[in-house]
Amino acid sequence: MATVSSSTERLTSLNLESRPSGASVKTTFIIDGLEYDATEWKMKHPGGYQILEKYHEKDATDVFYAFHRAETAKMLNALPHTTPKVQPVVDERLKSFRAFRKRLEAEGYMERSYGWYVYKTLATYALCALGVYFAFAGHWVLSAIFMGVFWQQAGWMSHEYAHHGVFWSRKWNNAFVYLSSNLMQGFSVNWWKDRHNSHHAITNVLEDDPDVQNLPLFVWDLKDIPLVYPNPERAKLKLAMRLIPYQAYYWIPFTPLLRIIWMLQSFVYAKALKEHESPVLKKTYQFEYPLLLTHHALVLTLLALTMPSLYAAASWWLLANGIGGCFIAIIVFTSHYACETYDPNDRCQLNFVDLQLYTTRNIKPGPIMDWFAGGLNYQIEHHLFPQMPRNKLNAVSKLTRQWCAENNIPYQCEDFQTCIKLLLDRLAEVGLAWKKQVLNE
Repeated sequence: MATVSSSTERLTSLNLESRPSGASVKTTFIIDGLEYDATEWKMKHPGGYQILEKYHEKDATDVFYAFHRAETAKMLNALPHTTPKVQPVVDERLKSFRAFRKRLEAEGYMERSYGWYVYKTLATYALCALGVYFAFAGHWVLSAIFMGVFWQQAGWMSHEYAHHGVFWSRKWNNAFVYLSSNLMQGFSVNWWKDRHNSHHAITNVLEDDPDVQNLPLFVWDLKDIPLVYPNPERAKLKLAMRLIPYQAYYWIPFTPLLRIIWMLQSFVYAKALKEHESPVLKKTYQFEYPLLLTHHALVLTLLALTMPSLYAAASWWLLANGIGGCFIAIIVFTSHYACETYDPNDRCQLNFVDLQLYTTRNIKPGPIMDWFAGGLNYQIEHHLFPQMPRNKLNAVSKLTRQWCAENNIPYQCEDFQTCIKLLLDRLAEVGLAWKKQVLNE
C-alpha cells in the first residue's frame, strides 16, 4: 500500500495535464512485438476508444489477450503496423505468466460452461420471480428483499456477459447483457464498459481508473487532491473538505446508495449516446435508452399493481435498491480500494500482470461467499483472466497462488472481515492525513 507520507511528497510534482482524447489523437500500441496504429480505427473499437488511448505507445500484449481470444489477433493485421524502434522488455516473470496462461487454456479452463450458466441463470431469475410473487401476495418487505438480492446477483451475471465469458459469440453475450443489465437492472451496458474496461486495464491508477475516482465523497490516496482541488485554500470552503476526515465512518451508510447512483449515471450516459462521437456507441442509443426507460416502467407498474399505499411503494423501492446497492458495494470496494495505488508515472514501471497482482485482493473462498460475491471474491483470477467462466475460478485460484509463490509475487487473499477492516483502515488513514495537511487541523 502506498504510504500517506510517500503520497504527499509527490503532490506538488503530479502532472495535472491529461492527454487529450478523441478521434484525431494518434494512438499506437505494441502487441507481440509489433506496433499497431489504431488512430483511424479506434472509434469503432467495441470496447471504447479510451482503453486504447490508455496504452498509447505501450506494450498491450497481455491486456489484449486478457480481453480477447487468441483468434482475434489475426484481425490486427487490418491495422497499419510496423516493428517498433524499441522492443518492450519482457522479463522472466512475464514470460512465466504467458506460459501459465497458455497452460490454463490448453487444460480447458477457458472452455465455456453452458450447462452451469443455464442453472445459474434460472436460479438468479427465480429470485426475481419470488420478488414479484411476494409483492402480489401482499408481503412487500419480503418482495423488496428478494428483488434487492436479485439485482445484486443479476449484476454478477451481467458482468460475465459483458466480459464475454458465457458464450464464445460476442453477439450472444451482447444480447443477453443488454437484457440482463439495461432491462432488468436499469444499468447502461456501455456506461459500464466505458468504466470497467479502463478499470481492468489500468487498475488503481489514480488518473486513469474511474473506479478509484470517488471525490468528493472518498479519497483513497492523497495524490487525489490536486486532481479535483488544485487550490487547497479554496478547497477549505467546500463542505466535502470537512467530511473527508470522517470517511471511514460514513462509508458503510453510503453503500446502499450505490445502485441508485449507478442508475442515475447510466441514465445520463445512455441519453447522451445519441450524440456520441463513436459511431459504434451512437447506434446503441436506439436500444440502450429505451431499455432503461422500460426497466423503470416495469418497476413502477409492479408497485402500482401491488403496493397498498404510496408509503409502501416508496419503502419497497428504497429497501430493494438499498439492499442491491449495499450487497454490490461491499464486494466491489473490498477487492481493490485498500490495495496499492499508483499515479501514471509509477504505473509505467509495472507490467500488466504485476499491476493486477499488487492492486487486487481476493476474499477467502467458500460456498456462501462464492455465491454472494458472484465469483468476484476471486478478483485476482478474474483480473488476470477476465473471460474465464465463473465456475472455473476456484480451481484456477489454487494454481495462481502456486504460480505467485514460484515467481516471488504477493497473492493477496484475506477473509471477509479482514477485507472490510483493511478498507476502513485505509479510509481512516487517508482521512487523518487529509485533516492534518489539507485542513491544517
